[in-house]
Amino acid sequence: MGKSINTSRWFDRLSLRHQFMYTSILILVCTIGATLLTWGLSILYISKAPGGFPAPANYYEQQIPAILSYVRKNNEALLNPAARPALEKVIPVEGIDYQVIGKSGDVRYGTSTERIVNNREELLRRINTTSGKSGKFIQYVPIINREQEVQGAILLRYELNLLASNPDKQLFMALFIVVNMAMPLIYLTIFTFFFGQVFSRKIKPPIAKLIEGAHRIKRRDLDFEMEEIKGAKELKELGDAFEEMRKALYDSLEREWRSEQVRREMVAAIAHDLRTPLTIIQGHAENLRDSETVRLERLHKYVDTILQNTGRSIRLLEEMTGLSEIEHPDFSLLPEWVDIVSFIKQKTEEYALLCSRKEIVLSYTCEDVRPSSKKMCLDTHRLGQVLDNIMANSIRFTPEYGKIQWKVRISEERVDFEITDSGPGFTSQDMRMVFNKFYKGDSSRSVEKGHAGLGLYTCHTLIQKHGGDITVGNNPEGGASVRFWIQSSKLCDSADGLLYVSDS
Repeated sequence: MGKSINTSRWFDRLSLRHQFMYTSILILVCTIGATLLTWGLSILYISKAPGGFPAPANYYEQQIPAILSYVRKNNEALLNPAARPALEKVIPVEGIDYQVIGKSGDVRYGTSTERIVNNREELLRRINTTSGKSGKFIQYVPIINREQEVQGAILLRYELNLLASNPDKQLFMALFIVVNMAMPLIYLTIFTFFFGQVFSRKIKPPIAKLIEGAHRIKRRDLDFEMEEIKGAKELKELGDAFEEMRKALYDSLEREWRSEQVRREMVAAIAHDLRTPLTIIQGHAENLRDSETVRLERLHKYVDTILQNTGRSIRLLEEMTGLSEIEHPDFSLLPEWVDIVSFIKQKTEEYALLCSRKEIVLSYTCEDVRPSSKKMCLDTHRLGQVLDNIMANSIRFTPEYGKIQWKVRISEERVDFEITDSGPGFTSQDMRMVFNKFYKGDSSRSVEKGHAGLGLYTCHTLIQKHGGDITVGNNPEGGASVRFWIQSSKLCDSADGLLYVSDS
C-alpha cells in the first residue's frame, strides 16, 4: 500500500510528456507479456486437446524415409497398378500427392495423372532430386531392377505448412494462426483503452477543479481557497498559478471594497463634521440679515463666530485633502539636505508661541550625538506636518498652565522625537485605535472640536514613508507620551543637490 502511494506521488510529479511516455512503455510491456502468455496457453491447450498436437509443417516430409524404404524393397513390382493399394497404405495420400511413372515418363497410376516428366532423359536427370514450385515440393524416387537400371520412378508432391500438414484440422489451425497473430493488436487496443481510461480519470478531477474555480471567479465569488492540484507537474503549476491569480483578484477586490468603504466614510465624516460649523455660520448670517440694528459688540461676536467656524471648516477640508494626497499611489517624499538642528529650533519657537496662548510651559532638549554636525537628507515639509499634528494634539489636551516636554536625539542616520504633556493621557481604547483613520476618541474629553480624526493616522503614514515608526503611551506621573523616529534618506545626491523621489 505504501509503495503504491509513493509510486502515485512520484507519477504525479512527472510532466505530462513523461507520464505519456511511461504509460506508452507500460502499454507495450503489458501487450508483449499478455501476448506471450496467450501464445503459451494456446500451445498448452492444443497439446492437451483431443486428437493430439497438430502435425508440424514438415510432417509429410518426415514420412519420406519410410516411403523410400518401401520403394527399395519392392522396386519393379510398384510399376504394376495392382501394387497401388499396398503403396497407398505407406504413402499418406491425404497430404502427399504421388504418381508412378515408367522409364519414358508415362503415368502408370497415382493420385495425380498430370504428366510431369516428358521423356527418359528428363527422368534420369531428375532422379534422386527434389524440386520446388509455388510452395510445393516434388521428390523423384527411382524404381530400379536387379541390374540397378532405372525402370521408372515415384513422384511425391507435398507442401511445408501447418494447414497442409493437418488436412483434418485446417479450420481449427486457420483460426489458431489468425487469432494468435492478431493477439498483439488486440492486446494493444485493450491496454491502450484501459490505461487511457485510467489516465483520463486521473486528469479529469484536477481539470474539473480548475473549471469550477473559473466559474466561481466568473460569479465574482473569490472567497475560497483552491485545493492543491495533482495529477501532473504542469497541472500543479497551473493550479498554483490559478491560486495566485485568485488571491491577487481577491486582494484587488478587497482593496477596491476598502477604498469604496473609506470613500463612504470620508464623505460621511466630511458631511458630519462640516454640518455643525456650517449650521453655525448659517445661523449667525441669518441673524445678521434679519436684524435691523445690531450693536457693535454683538456684530463683532457674530463675525468672530463666523470666522472661527469658517476656519474650522477649512481645517477639515485641508485634512481631507492632505490625506488624499499622501494616500495616492504616486505620492513620494521630497527629501533634501537640511540642517536638522536649525529646523528643530525654528519649530520650537513656533510651538512656544502657541503654548503661550494657554500659559503652557514648553521645555525643549536636543541631544546631538553625531561626531560632527552635518546636514541630513529629510523631507522637512512632511516632517513639519508630523510635528505640527502631534504638538497640536498636545496643546489641545493640555490644560492651561500645564506642561509639555519635547526631547530630540540626533544620531548619524536617524532622529528620535519624544513629546509628552500633562493632559489626561490616552485611554486603553485610544492606544489600540489612535492610528486608525477617522478615530476621534472620546468626544467628551476633547476640549476642542473640528478635527476629522486624521491627524495621527496621517503622522503614522508619513513616518512609515520616512522609514521610521511611532508609538503612543502614558507617563507614570500622568499625561500622554508620543515617541517616533525617522531615518535620514539615502536619496539625496551630495554632489549637486538633485533630489531622487521614493516612497520609502
